[in-house]
Amino acid sequence: MPVSIMDPRHHAQEIRRQVPDPEPEAGRLPIKFRPALPSIPLVERPRLLALLDSALEVPLTIVQAPPGFGKTTLLGQWRQELMGRGYAVPWLSVDRHDSDPTVFALSMLGALDAIAPEPERLLQPGQATDSESLFAQIVQALTGAGRPFIFFLDDYHFAEQRENDLLLQRLLRVLPPHVHLIVATRTRPSLGLPEMQASGKLLHLKAEHLRFEAQESLSMLESSFATAEIAVLAERTQGWPVALQIARVWAADQGGLDKRIAGFSGSTEDMAAYMVDQVMEELPEPARDLLIRTAILDSIDGDIANHLCARTDCWETLEKLERLNPLFYPVDAGRTTFRHHHLFREFLLARLRQQGEAPRRTLHLRAADWLAGKGMVFEAVEHARAAGEPDAALAILEHAGLFHRILREGADRYRSFKILFTPEALARYPRITVAQALLWIKDGDPDGARALLSNLRDKLDAGDYSDVGAQLDLDIAVMEGFLSNYVDGGVTSEALAAMERFVTTIPPHEPWYRALVHNLICTMRLHRGDLIGAGHSASSSIEQFSLAGLQYGLFFMTQHEARLRMLRGHLGVADRKASDAARIARMHFPEDRTMQAHVRILQAALEYERNELESEVGHLPEALTQLERADGWVEVYLAAYRVALGTAFSRAGLAGLQPLLIAGRNFARRRDMPRIAWFLEAREAHYTLLAGDITRSRQLVEANARNLALLEERFDATQTWSERAEHRAMRARLLIAEGSVEAARAMLVPLIAGHEAAGLGWYAAQAYLLLALAEQALGQPEAAFAALREALQRTGDGRTLRLFVEEGPAVSTLSMELLAGTGTSALPALLVPWLREVAEAVHAASDTTPLTPREREVFELLRQGCANKRIARALGITDNAVKFHLKNIFRKLGLRGRREVTAMGAKQVSA
Repeated sequence: MPVSIMDPRHHAQEIRRQVPDPEPEAGRLPIKFRPALPSIPLVERPRLLALLDSALEVPLTIVQAPPGFGKTTLLGQWRQELMGRGYAVPWLSVDRHDSDPTVFALSMLGALDAIAPEPERLLQPGQATDSESLFAQIVQALTGAGRPFIFFLDDYHFAEQRENDLLLQRLLRVLPPHVHLIVATRTRPSLGLPEMQASGKLLHLKAEHLRFEAQESLSMLESSFATAEIAVLAERTQGWPVALQIARVWAADQGGLDKRIAGFSGSTEDMAAYMVDQVMEELPEPARDLLIRTAILDSIDGDIANHLCARTDCWETLEKLERLNPLFYPVDAGRTTFRHHHLFREFLLARLRQQGEAPRRTLHLRAADWLAGKGMVFEAVEHARAAGEPDAALAILEHAGLFHRILREGADRYRSFKILFTPEALARYPRITVAQALLWIKDGDPDGARALLSNLRDKLDAGDYSDVGAQLDLDIAVMEGFLSNYVDGGVTSEALAAMERFVTTIPPHEPWYRALVHNLICTMRLHRGDLIGAGHSASSSIEQFSLAGLQYGLFFMTQHEARLRMLRGHLGVADRKASDAARIARMHFPEDRTMQAHVRILQAALEYERNELESEVGHLPEALTQLERADGWVEVYLAAYRVALGTAFSRAGLAGLQPLLIAGRNFARRRDMPRIAWFLEAREAHYTLLAGDITRSRQLVEANARNLALLEERFDATQTWSERAEHRAMRARLLIAEGSVEAARAMLVPLIAGHEAAGLGWYAAQAYLLLALAEQALGQPEAAFAALREALQRTGDGRTLRLFVEEGPAVSTLSMELLAGTGTSALPALLVPWLREVAEAVHAASDTTPLTPREREVFELLRQGCANKRIARALGITDNAVKFHLKNIFRKLGLRGRREVTAMGAKQVSA
């Protein structure tokens, strides 16, 4: 896999795709997660297997030798034996892609998952790539199992570098005694070997241990040579296993030992190279040609070999080449996929280089062409780049529909392609330009995305790109829709109408694209205040994403639907939708930090509405930080800042708001999101009023009105519906606090009607609550009770406590009066406990002066209906002392007399 152009998180997805259901036969596992053993009789090496058993007494074993010493074969034999003894034996065949530290850690997780049952697998698409998360997962998988673990890392020299060495050293420090690490490598790794050797924690096997002894050489070659010839070969090759194997293959053609070998005066490596040359010379020209041409591939089958060789008989040739095993061998039970022995491959690549640069480049381009035709885009791009042809790589991406792939599968796996996207390249490949714009939006550069799209639109309008004009026009329209979501770009009625027309033209066989456009229509309608229409679009999008089986899109649309339900006042339904979204993220993208941030922000918003400030709310700063530098949009940020500001005010008053306000304004300015800046100002005005500073609150509200006018110059009035609702509620609060209650009531009555007509249940409940407070201030208790009942009816299903808490102590007084009077008789029975819960929550939030121990004793007796004299006798104090305590209790709790006390729960007076 082409790591050089691939995001590590895509590598996680590709590794995960290779992890099959566990099979009892090791041969059924993908080649990366099992030893590639040649399908020939293997020489039994009991002395080495016995030596390897001592590896079970130390945490680390190093098997270090040059290529061709049989490291993989030996460890594969031992692994097979260990499996029969009940050991867990994950295997990782390290390759050059694992030189990236993140990819290496992900590959280790893939090896662990390859032997794990499905419910216990850790690696998923969208995998987190931060080093600490990956390290924790590896440790968890290795230490959590009850049985012994022997983890094999073969060919570690391909991945050896400082970060990978440090990961293994950290791992060795924390592994329990039943976990052992076996590392096969050509070079000495930097894993602190002297210290481990000195402390008896290392078994180090080297080339001298792996050389074939006389009896082992005899076992391998006795069917091919005379005993005397074997002795000569063993002496000349110094027991080098691969040289003996090459000699065996050569002997099959020569009919015995060539005298030139007996008298060979060069090095062992030279002799092996000579024998390989001789083996190649004995092959028919078509077979030699196939081996050399396919040396550029990691694995070969007859189809791609036919393409590279411009022939039709390569399947038959591959069958005949099996006699070269182990130099060239099948890697699957069906003998459909083959590999070169790595040393043999090096010889073949050297032969290919001797032919000059042009043939090598041509082969890579032919491989890219074939792989692209099979949909293997990443591998195809790697070969195109190996040919030194970035244009070919870009053409592959353009033809593969990079923009659509990002929309279907998410951006993470495609971000590393951006290295190819030079200005000159983007000018030639317009649909890749659209993909680049999307990546920039998701990476927090909306200005760059806007400039790209604007330039592209100008060229399209000027008649450029006529060959892809129709599809390009649609892609740009979709991208402009995304841009309006991710920034405060606004949504015009014309743009919405165009998108609604567009969705009807999408063919039924592309449900994912229909789902995507319904997604955009949903958010566009939401921006314009059409919650009912947005809900219909959300349902259509979810249906289409489900048909297409795209969990990525389904996750985000389910989150959208949950937020729509919150706005409509259906908190219970929103909670269920949020749980659905969290389940999708947990099952399909468990380590995607951006998705987890979305989950946490939505859950924090729901818990905040229920006035639960201690669970997910605690994770909010981390989640908000994650989305501010990644994949978020205005509504998500507004929800997060609402929770963060409300929680900060509850805990630290106005002083607690300042750091958040400063950070939020900086973010809004940096991302050009004026609605966020406006919202922060509105919330500051609200909390300033709750803190009792009416003058300062008035100043903030007036500034907020001026800034709302500026917003409406940028967006039409239809698009600022939420800001207008927020501002009118704030003005009504301020008017009530200033004593202009009639004006507040006159504002609230039509506001309620408008919210009801638009299906804005949450805003309607808030306006009813403010109307109740206005009627209470006007001395109209029945009207106040009636308005409060309306607010209660719209919030009881999901327990929307925070709406009441944020209006302050006056709600507690009104609720107590309703509970203590006859107003409850007009309430549905189910609303009475809800009213009591509201009263207790608002009072608890408003009470900043806890009762003294003596006051709590007095309050408890008073709540039981005791008279003053009985309280005095029970507590051994005077009647005047009781009166003094009662006065303080009523003042602290905001109560007007004894009758209101009986309606309260004891938990309200806890310290």
